[in-house]
Amino acid sequence: MMQFLTCLVLIAAPSEVTLPGLENLHAGLTREQVLTSPEWKRTMLTLSTWFDSQRMYSPEQVLDFKREINRRVMEMTPTALLAMQNEITNKLAVLNSPAAREVKSYLREQLSLASDEYTARIRAHLPDVARMSADEMQDFLNKFIARANAEQRKTDSFLQAKKQQAQMVTTTLSQQRQDANRAIDAAVRSGGWGGANSGVIGATNVTGGEIPTAAGYWNMNWIGGWGW
Repeated sequence: MMQFLTCLVLIAAPSEVTLPGLENLHAGLTREQVLTSPEWKRTMLTLSTWFDSQRMYSPEQVLDFKREINRRVMEMTPTALLAMQNEITNKLAVLNSPAAREVKSYLREQLSLASDEYTARIRAHLPDVARMSADEMQDFLNKFIARANAEQRKTDSFLQAKKQQAQMVTTTLSQQRQDANRAIDAAVRSGGWGGANSGVIGATNVTGGEIPTAAGYWNMNWIGGWGW
C-alpha cells in the first residue's frame, strides 16, 4: 500500500521530479566570468582580426557592427553571452567559407570598376554581420551566388550569340568575295574582261573608242580612242 501511495504522489507532482541532464548547466555563472574567459577573448579577437583584414565593408559599416555588438553585450545575461559567442563563431565560419570567398572575389572585380555611388549601393546590400544570424548570412550567400551564376549564363549566352552572328556575317562576306572572284575568273577565261585575245566584245569607252584588251593597253589605236 505504501508503494502505491508513493507512486500517486510522484504522478500528482511531476514538477518535483528532476531528470538527469535537464539542470541548468550555467547556473551561477556571472557575466564577468564569461567576458574574462579564454574562449570569449579568443572569439572576440578572431572577429576583430576579421574586421581589420576584410575589404568588402566600409570603415563606417565596420564601426556600426562593432557598436551594435558592444551594445548587445552590455545588455546580455551570462547565458545570452555564451549564445552570442557560439553565434559569432558560426558567423566567422560562414564568412571564411568557400561560398563567401567566391562572393568576395566576384565583388572585388565589380567594385574595381564601379563608381563610388554604385560601390555604396553594393555595400549597403551585403549581409549585416552584427544583426543577421549565421544561417541568414549563409542563405544570403547562396542566393547571391545563384543570381551571379544566372547573370553570368545570360552574359555568356549573349556573347555566344554575338559571336555566332559575327561569324555568320564573316562567312557571308567571304562567300560573296569567293562568288565575285569566280565570276571575274570566268569572265577573264571567256575573254569577256580583257582576255588574251580580245577586249570586252563590242564595248566602247565613253569617248567612242574600243576598250583595250589586256595585251593591248598601249595600242596606239586605243590611245587615240581616248582623245590623246
